[in-house]
Amino acid sequence: MDYGKLAYLKALDLESRLGIKRENFGVWYATKALIPSGRTFLAEIEGEGDIAVFIYSPIEADFFVGDTLVASGKNVFFVYNGGGIYVSSAQPIEKLFIMALGNVRSAVKPGMACADMNNFTIAYVINQNGTASSYFYIIGSEPVDLHTEGYVQGDVCAYEEGFLFALTDPSGRVDLVTENGNGASYDLGARSVAISNCEDGIYLAYTKKGALYYTVLKKLGDKCSPVRLNYNGSIDELRLTKGGAGLCFSSGGKCYFKELKTSSALSDKLYVTVTKEEQ
Repeated sequence: MDYGKLAYLKALDLESRLGIKRENFGVWYATKALIPSGRTFLAEIEGEGDIAVFIYSPIEADFFVGDTLVASGKNVFFVYNGGGIYVSSAQPIEKLFIMALGNVRSAVKPGMACADMNNFTIAYVINQNGTASSYFYIIGSEPVDLHTEGYVQGDVCAYEEGFLFALTDPSGRVDLVTENGNGASYDLGARSVAISNCEDGIYLAYTKKGALYYTVLKKLGDKCSPVRLNYNGSIDELRLTKGGAGLCFSSGGKCYFKELKTSSALSDKLYVTVTKEEQ
């Protein structure tokens, strides 16, 4: 069974079940610094319906919605549908990161988080309004600052014992970077990028002037030999199923799925339609 494809379809189904329009489904996030000991207000997130909230704290703390304790620990998750979020700790907190996913509205406009998991650890990169954050986020660790500005879009996949991030800049250069700083760069003229790692190698897909290309690298730093997808429409978005070679992309209001191969170019296409199940 292709679990990557199944996860993609279930994500679409979840949006339908929650009644969330795709243009309203996004990410709100903030970093809070120099939080004193005791009880401190963190945020009141504006939105509709259930919102998933993730918080990373470098020390143990209690988290409340109003006066109700909803989570305790360093890395916490809870479902939220309104009210003030507070933190209470015995020690000052130097820096705390909070992220919310769902139908959120706030001063930070909704974006999209691309994520993957390796050995029960999750890493993600945030894309927002044509900008990719200069931070890599690995749950359970401090955010990794690239000290680089100007990335427009990015993705992440499990790689060896950690993660590999793919980011493209305004010139179309694609940088592949591990959390340890190792990497490679390719001048591809890319507008957006997706990445996956499996037994065949590192799959890198990207759009260029509305067309879609992909390549397979046996190892990081190999020469890039792109293959163009034999499709005449303009590509809106693309994703690679994590841990596999499944390509999902949207074009003209339709969603397509294709299992990529290293031996031949692509010619056929598959329409994917998701319908709501009656309870």
